[in-house]
Amino acid sequence: MKMKKLIFICIFISSILLVPFGLSEEKAPDFSLEDINGEIFTLSNHRGKIVLIDFMATWCPPCRWEMHELKKVRKNTSEEDVVMISIDVDYRESVDDIKRVFGEYVDEWIFALDTKGVSQLYGIKVIPTLVIIDREGYISFRHEGAMHSDLLISKIEEIGGPKIYVSHKPSHPKAGSAVKFSAEVYGKNVRNVRLWIQECSKSMCYFPVEINMSEVSSGHFDATYTLRNDTIYFHYKVLAEVDGKNIESQTFNVTVEKKSEKTPGFELMIVLIAMLLIFTRVKKHE
Repeated sequence: MKMKKLIFICIFISSILLVPFGLSEEKAPDFSLEDINGEIFTLSNHRGKIVLIDFMATWCPPCRWEMHELKKVRKNTSEEDVVMISIDVDYRESVDDIKRVFGEYVDEWIFALDTKGVSQLYGIKVIPTLVIIDREGYISFRHEGAMHSDLLISKIEEIGGPKIYVSHKPSHPKAGSAVKFSAEVYGKNVRNVRLWIQECSKSMCYFPVEINMSEVSSGHFDATYTLRNDTIYFHYKVLAEVDGKNIESQTFNVTVEKKSEKTPGFELMIVLIAMLLIFTRVKKHE
């Protein structure tokens, strides 16, 4: 019964081909599948790349039509930057079925049978369904129904365009302490990467400052900044020039813990206890 419903949905979609697409910001569930060549595909191994997942079946007409569009996508995107995998959601099918129906495409990108329930993990109710996962592992795009290659390429370029991802350690810094800021910058011709930060005390916000970040590896930049003793929170973001354009990351607001008061060290406590014992003995002999 479920398969008949899925077939009906598939035929219905083949009559309209395109339905409105939507965005999502949920973390993409990790999974591992054995592809039709016996290699293991693990989603988390492709962090830092754009991943396009095509949920399909060999008997689905729009799925077959879309293969030609996906081939255009493969030819117009970098294999080093965009990973493509087509997952057959029908557990009754075999590797031979995939090779027989999609033989002209199986050498172009990854194909696999859904032997681990990945379609359920992603809540797939319609085929074909396309899912695009961004470099940070979030689902940035989901589309039910076949999609033309030009629209799909445009969406991939939008998601995979120049971006800056930032982080800081410790996550809960203290006033007066040093904070390490890191940035991953994606794009070509990256230069002039700077940390922008503004500190605020109880009474005022200080003028923001910019400091240059050092490239520690390809596309990865670090900078260390020492907070003021009276800082209670700060704002920060990272700026950069990528492909001749100025871009910036999201702005983050961070609450700062109060600077801890100094307490006597262990050695001082030992000295005080020793002095107290000596004083007590002297008193006894008086």
